[in-house]
Amino acid sequence: MIHLLHSVDSLAVSNGGLPLAVSELASAVAKTQSGKILHQIDLISSRTKLPCFHPDQVNLITARNSTRHWREQMETAQQQQPFNLIHQHGIWVRSSHTTAAFARRHGSPLVISPHGMLEPWALKHHAFRKQIAMWLYQKRNLQQAVAFHATCEAEAEHIRDLGFSQNIAIIANGVTIPEPPSSDPDPATHRTALFLSRLHPKKGIPMLLDAWAKINPPDWKLVIAGNDEGHHLDELKMQSQQLGLSSTVTFPGSLYDEDKTRAFQQADLFILPSHSENFGIAIAEALAYGLPVITTRETPWQILEQKNCGWWIDATPQAVTSSLQKALQLPPSELQAMGQSGKDLVTEKFLWPKIAKQMLSFYHWLIDEGEKPDYII
Repeated sequence: MIHLLHSVDSLAVSNGGLPLAVSELASAVAKTQSGKILHQIDLISSRTKLPCFHPDQVNLITARNSTRHWREQMETAQQQQPFNLIHQHGIWVRSSHTTAAFARRHGSPLVISPHGMLEPWALKHHAFRKQIAMWLYQKRNLQQAVAFHATCEAEAEHIRDLGFSQNIAIIANGVTIPEPPSSDPDPATHRTALFLSRLHPKKGIPMLLDAWAKINPPDWKLVIAGNDEGHHLDELKMQSQQLGLSSTVTFPGSLYDEDKTRAFQQADLFILPSHSENFGIAIAEALAYGLPVITTRETPWQILEQKNCGWWIDATPQAVTSSLQKALQLPPSELQAMGQSGKDLVTEKFLWPKIAKQMLSFYHWLIDEGEKPDYII
């Protein structure tokens, strides 16, 4: 039996795409057995009273917010059966450093998924603190990894640009095609454009609000949903009010479970004008719901235009305004056709069983020195 440990600082739903991706990945790997080889999947995360993702068929280990307890919890699992591989998700935080130190102490192979935390935009955010952390411990931890996991070629290139020469597996995040609604929705009095992600300055929402005010589209509403970070929501509400958008733009806050599903089902268009995304799991989710997508070239989604399911644009106010105007002028039938193309794309490339098989092949190659998958560079 192969014993795998996933480590992520938090599984709180409010922390956005990272805990969702890690939870779904661990579950998908646990459900995907490779031949006669069985896998025990452990996942360690911080203990919290907040709503959390709960991975299926995974041994969930929770630790108090202390280095000592995190280490003790890993030691207990290690004593039951030594880990063949440790997969650390995210960097910079205390728990990731503790996980790397634990792997070093036990000689366990360590895979690191930066999840965008080594992207140029991310490194500039709180740059001084990160420079100190890199000098104190983070560079050593990154050098320790036997391999990296990147969700796209651009993220792999950024890892290389920082001087790390280890193998990198380029494996996308996955998504699940949602069940169709149990009943037909009520006829809408307007069409809806949806932004659903963390409310953070890197997401480019001020550009979206400015573009919406310039176009002032009749019979459309804009919904900006997501968890507030750093009081950015207050800034966005003030901007919306100053632009006179109170009647067409709403801020429903964080949406989970049925509320999140309803928001996707009621939308006609999805927009994520981000300044930096290593993947953008919200984009994959929107495509799975059959929504055409507008996003920027700071995300790895050039395939949107290749498959005619969205717009891949420069992260500038002019490009956001131009693409939004084009999308809002399309008839519903054309937007729906683009959305179906997006759903077909997800089915072809981004379903979790396919992603889990790729990740398992990567793990087995690292553990057993088997045949090297072609997505490792």
